[in-house]
Amino acid sequence: SPLYAYYGDDFTGSTDVLEALASAGVPSVLFVGTPSEAQRARFAGCRAFGIAGDSRSRDPEWMSEHLPALFRSLGALGAPLVHYKTCSTFDSSPEIGSIGRALEIGRGVIAGAVRSDRGGRASLGRYLVFGNLFAVASGVVHRIDRHPTMRSHPVTPMYEADLRRHLAAQTALRIGSVELPALARG
Repeated sequence: SPLYAYYGDDFTGSTDVLEALASAGVPSVLFVGTPSEAQRARFAGCRAFGIAGDSRSRDPEWMSEHLPALFRSLGALGAPLVHYKTCSTFDSSPEIGSIGRALEIGRGVIAGAVRSDRGGRASLGRYLVFGNLFAVASGVVHRIDRHPTMRSHPVTPMYEADLRRHLAAQTALRIGSVELPALARG
């Protein structure tokens, strides 16, 4: 069975994960939509399975209707890690692309096993420092809520750089952050 299964909330983010896995030598496959048993069987040697989705542009009602089956299909793979892959800018809201709602659904289906990823990816100019997300625009690093594009995004503008607060507006789940000093202490 695979070691890792994920659902990407958009296509480009899903392919970013696939590229990272392939670069690390992990045999991986990405499906556009839930794969059939026959499709999964063709890739039985893969250690990572992904589904590229579009929940980033969907409302919570759509998520409630469609994500349970997607998470069930990922859970059925038996991977010890199931990941809800979000955009590295975390742009989302309670009304559109709610990361919080997706996590609630995933945890309800796979008994607490679904996790979102940490914010930031240096290779894309995204950085997370003490829970606050930063992103590069025109060579300058901006806090995400002051980023020239993200603060005025037409669908999901980022009004809060602290991802704990940003996600707390989308869910009642406990949102936390593990900081470098805590990691250093062990």
